[in-house]
Amino acid sequence: MKQFKLQKWHAKDASRRLMRDRKILDDFLTYSRTHQLPILSVRKNGGADEYTVLGYTVTRLMRDYDLAPVGAFLMLSELSSNPEEGKIILQQIERHGYMKMERNSKGDIVRALLFRPHPVRPAQQPLAFCENCGKQIPADSVFCVHCGDRQGE
Repeated sequence: MKQFKLQKWHAKDASRRLMRDRKILDDFLTYSRTHQLPILSVRKNGGADEYTVLGYTVTRLMRDYDLAPVGAFLMLSELSSNPEEGKIILQQIERHGYMKMERNSKGDIVRALLFRPHPVRPAQQPLAFCENCGKQIPADSVFCVHCGDRQGE
């Protein structure tokens, strides 16, 4: 997992989660060697296709939810091992985006960035203002999407 620049604790967690579905783990190991997607490992009608869980593939998760490859493999594993929780996570990403946490060597969050799969925020989502930089952010944000400052402290 070093090649993906994950900290040790995150690499252990990711490895544990990828092992929940042997097919996803095998495809991830292929990706880690080749760095090429899609991984066409499922034999189908004399050809090959991507492994699918509930209609999702790694390629679709990357395209539709703006996930990095490692995140897409982890999300596919979540959908495989815990479908209801996986669907909830995807709904939250659709509504709010997702946070990428930057941590120091102790594992403390030092900065958070918000990634949105869809650039247009729903009109009904309430907004607030960052306590640090003063820019508009979703009212339920824990971290500012602009400066990364933790809110409500």
